[in-house]
Amino acid sequence: MIRRVNDEDGIKKLVHEVFMKMWFTPVHSHDAGLLRNKALLITDIVAANRDHGYEWIEQLFKNLIDTSVPNPQVELACKQIVDCLVQHVILFEQDKPSDAAKSSGQPATINSITGPKTKE
Repeated sequence: MIRRVNDEDGIKKLVHEVFMKMWFTPVHSHDAGLLRNKALLITDIVAANRDHGYEWIEQLFKNLIDTSVPNPQVELACKQIVDCLVQHVILFEQDKPSDAAKSSGQPATINSITGPKTKE
């Protein structure tokens, strides 16, 4: 369906309506799980289609978001998605230090073995 973004006007309009409702409709603040699923679905779809380039997603977003008339609902949905993705990245990065802490001993050990020795 995504690959039909640049088809004839009737199909293009249908694709835009579907993705507008699916992705760019704000989520209630109490429904964090739905927002997370929406944000991760977008990233999964982009990742699954990366071999086709990113022009299609750029075109879809431009057609949906970049309009002459401001749409507060779309702006809110975009903000929610971006905030959710940033939060997801932060959580992902916070999980890494526990793994990094385990492996940080390796460079320290190597440095203590190979580095210059100081007299005590």
